[in-house]
Amino acid sequence: MRKPRKEKCPKSKRYPNGVKFYGSVEYRGRQKWVGTFATRDEWNEAANQMEAVLRQEWGGPHSVASVPTVAEFLGVRVADGGRVEPRLCPMPTGQRLRSLSRCSGFELPGPGSRGRSSRARR
Repeated sequence: MRKPRKEKCPKSKRYPNGVKFYGSVEYRGRQKWVGTFATRDEWNEAANQMEAVLRQEWGGPHSVASVPTVAEFLGVRVADGGRVEPRLCPMPTGQRLRSLSRCSGFELPGPGSRGRSSRARR
């Protein structure tokens, strides 16, 4: 947040106008409290200093190159003509892909079974 909040308060030596300005400064998702001041100009000076401190702590360019794109992450290729060819993941040797149905009588195959459901055995 870059704008200070403004609030009425009783007039005093510290706040002669009866108004105080307060708030925090945010930089790249990090916040720091600036403080409470009698005028907006005082708050802006302190906010500039606090923002410089945040830039020193959290500054620097973002490393955009280290984050892969979706296509790089999935390992897909774009063929001529714009067609997307997915990376093929071969199944481990000796494994077969089975699809489970929503049938309540389905049992996972155990030792010695042939992968039939419990209803098929009856």
